[in-house]
Amino acid sequence: LIKVLAHKGGEVPTYISDNIKFGVGMFYIFLTLVPSGRMKVLSVIGFVRDSELGEQYLQEVFRNGGVRAPISALVLLTYYLFLPVGLGDVSVTLQKAKLLLDKCNEIYPNNSYFHGYSNFYHRKKGETGEALRSM
Repeated sequence: LIKVLAHKGGEVPTYISDNIKFGVGMFYIFLTLVPSGRMKVLSVIGFVRDSELGEQYLQEVFRNGGVRAPISALVLLTYYLFLPVGLGDVSVTLQKAKLLLDKCNEIYPNNSYFHGYSNFYHRKKGETGEALRSM
């Protein structure tokens, strides 16, 4: 890493920062799934639950368009569509999913995963016709 930084003039290359942000973002998102009782034990060890930062990192990785972009989009869509948001506003979460799905279906028009997620999004919204068209 030191040789890479020296070669780039001290600036971290995008692919390295994307890999780090992808890993940290995934870790933060996974920590949101840990029950609060176990999270107390993990917080004593030094782990922090920060879903907003994890979401931000994965969004950045997707926007940069590297190798990890489609995987980070799938993780974000799973987070938005399948995982419970607790007392959060579901309409805001679905809006984030819609923006990401539109971009993913534009970039990857033949990807069956994103079409499946679009189908699930429309079924959640009660839009049966759109759900059938996205299959």
